[in-house]
Amino acid sequence: MSLTAQAPPLPVRPSAGAAVCLHCGNAVPRSRGDGYCCAGCLAVHRLLSEAGLDGYYQLRPRHIRPLLDYFERRASLDWLDAHPGAQAGQLNLAVEGIQCAACVWAIDKLARRDGLVRLGVNSALGQLSLRFDPERFDVRGYLETLADFGYRVRPSEDGAGADPSRGLLLRLGVCAAITLNTMSFSLPFYLGLSEAGGDLQAWLRGLSLVLTTVAVGYGGSYFFGRAWRALRHGIAHFDIPVAIGLAAAYAGSLWAFAHGRADAMYLDSVNVFLTFMLLGRFLQERTLLANRRRLLTSDAFSHATVTALDPQPREVPWAKVGAGQRLLLQPGSLCPAEARLDGDRTLEFDLASLTGERQPSAVGAGDTVRAGARLLSRAPARVTTLRGFDASALAALLPQERGHEDLPVLWRWSVKVYVFVVLIAATAGLIGWWPHDPQRAAQVFISVLVVTCPCGLGIAVPLARTLADQRLARSGVTLRQPGVLDRLRAVRQVWLDKTGTLTLADLELADGRQLDALATGERRALMGAAGASRHPVSRALYHELAARGEPYPDDGAAEEIPGEGVRYVDAAGTWFLGRSMHADGRAWAALGRNGLAVATFGLVERVLMDGPQSVQRLRDLGLGVGLLSGDRSSRVDDMARGLGLTPDEARAACSPQDKADRVADRPSLMLGDGLNDAPALGLAVVSGSPAWERSAVADQSDLSFASGSLAWLPELFDTARALHRALWGNLIFAWSYNIVLVGLALSGRFSPLLCALTMPTSSLIVSAATTRALRR
Repeated sequence: MSLTAQAPPLPVRPSAGAAVCLHCGNAVPRSRGDGYCCAGCLAVHRLLSEAGLDGYYQLRPRHIRPLLDYFERRASLDWLDAHPGAQAGQLNLAVEGIQCAACVWAIDKLARRDGLVRLGVNSALGQLSLRFDPERFDVRGYLETLADFGYRVRPSEDGAGADPSRGLLLRLGVCAAITLNTMSFSLPFYLGLSEAGGDLQAWLRGLSLVLTTVAVGYGGSYFFGRAWRALRHGIAHFDIPVAIGLAAAYAGSLWAFAHGRADAMYLDSVNVFLTFMLLGRFLQERTLLANRRRLLTSDAFSHATVTALDPQPREVPWAKVGAGQRLLLQPGSLCPAEARLDGDRTLEFDLASLTGERQPSAVGAGDTVRAGARLLSRAPARVTTLRGFDASALAALLPQERGHEDLPVLWRWSVKVYVFVVLIAATAGLIGWWPHDPQRAAQVFISVLVVTCPCGLGIAVPLARTLADQRLARSGVTLRQPGVLDRLRAVRQVWLDKTGTLTLADLELADGRQLDALATGERRALMGAAGASRHPVSRALYHELAARGEPYPDDGAAEEIPGEGVRYVDAAGTWFLGRSMHADGRAWAALGRNGLAVATFGLVERVLMDGPQSVQRLRDLGLGVGLLSGDRSSRVDDMARGLGLTPDEARAACSPQDKADRVADRPSLMLGDGLNDAPALGLAVVSGSPAWERSAVADQSDLSFASGSLAWLPELFDTARALHRALWGNLIFAWSYNIVLVGLALSGRFSPLLCALTMPTSSLIVSAATTRALRR
């Protein structure tokens, strides 16, 4: 049965509207008349209002990431029943989707409505800990509510629950407290109190020595151990002069205390230096851990499994799928190898992971299912593989993981030279002064090591990377691989895929007000029919209805007819949802009852906003911009004109090899979402994919983005250049500063007071400069 209707005219999509989304604060396309940028934001805003949590919007920053992949984020809670913590009343979970303090507030309020749970939320690391009475607190209901609000939770992975920065934080706290005390003890002497005689002076010096011994033994052991390992492996590392400076300053202070030489004691300098260095390492570890958490909570495609049916159902990794193996494909999953469709039913698949185009096609019983084909039909599919995964076309397209250095080679070389120069200068001062004044020689040696220890750089480098990550996170960008911002400086060309990259993953209603015009029974029938299919047209209608709070009816029966639509029967009659997708990107759906037309809906691909402005900003940065697509020329030309690209900058009907050849011509950044983009992404200097695309491409790409606008792309290059300026500015400052201070120290004119003043001053200068460069 089919219901025909004329496809509605394709509306013109402006790049942006004047309104801002009521939930996320981002721009709303003019085509949406409901005040929301997407169905996900509409759904969560409605839920927050119904729950009486409107205070969320008073705590929310001006902009947060839009919930473009809201309906695809929901994870299964099947693990909960077998989890021992559910019965014990203790759960440590990884939570994805926390963006700001308002999210933490909402998670807390939702849990405490019954007052029967104690929870802790670590927004930086994406951790949620729950302590509850299993008999009195419905933990499943709470986690399902979090999923409704867009927060995806799962058990912490092995090793993911540990926080290696926690030990550093404890060391930092102890050393910071000791630093404040020893500085307060030393301040009276710096202000003119006599150094000689008096029980008070002796008592303060002794107490400072005891506290410093604790700080060096506890906090300094971190650097001593790392320096020893670096020496054993022949690596010139910052920790070597740090450890030597600490040990020498402490030993010199111990000698000065024993001989009554208060003027040669460096106790406060030792503590200030140690505290600043621990602060820098803590920032660095916390940034790395936060990035690692985000990756661990993503759906890693390279670790995908499939259900094998021989002899008993079991989950096997894709890499172990062999020829002649019987598999069970779940709706929405990919077929890992070429296979034959078993049974007697016709099912719908699409090849979006291979071609980038979401055009469904019917596959009959006995026909071949291509590797990488996604099952759209609601029912599971049984297939028999014709070849193993390793020999499949899918395996040949998978990108290979690659590693990169965290810092540019020249920067790392400069650091090595820095380490050797510091050690040589300190040793030269010791040897030069020893024949004339052994005590002054020891003071010179210690002064050189203390004033030149890379305290400022130890803070500035991790601070710069933390600020850069935060700046990109506000734009919806997550860096997945190391060294991305450093490699961006080599990029000269930006290549963009079209479908799924410049357009959102799902279709969108051309006019959502059509749903509001339906009667209650018509909306229920449409929900029942659309919810019974994974066809792109059906999913778009289902998402819009679900966002409006339409419940799924449980009193009807649905049957999907591949290639035609969905039949739905309820007490009101027999309904049919017909749908069609055209090669020009237009799609439509028609709802009928008992053979009579009820409503027709137009659907379109939604293009990311701010495209022309972003392309122009990239050109202003001296970058070439181009479009690579496997789609038809007419559609690619329309997209190119909308972006302000010339015909020569857009390439249509590209094969995977065509894209790879273009990317290999110049150092490039490539954005793509399908496996047909994988060869080009593997050759790109920097690769990126949309966050809503959970595939091998997303798993191995250098970065992912979740934004309804393309404005994040020039912001990425701006951030990379700001980070470059900050790092090199700090290094130049460190060299200049240390050349001057080493000269003063070698002349024997550097006292412990000057060491205590210059060290924190230099750290504050580079930290302020770094913050200004990354936040400007």
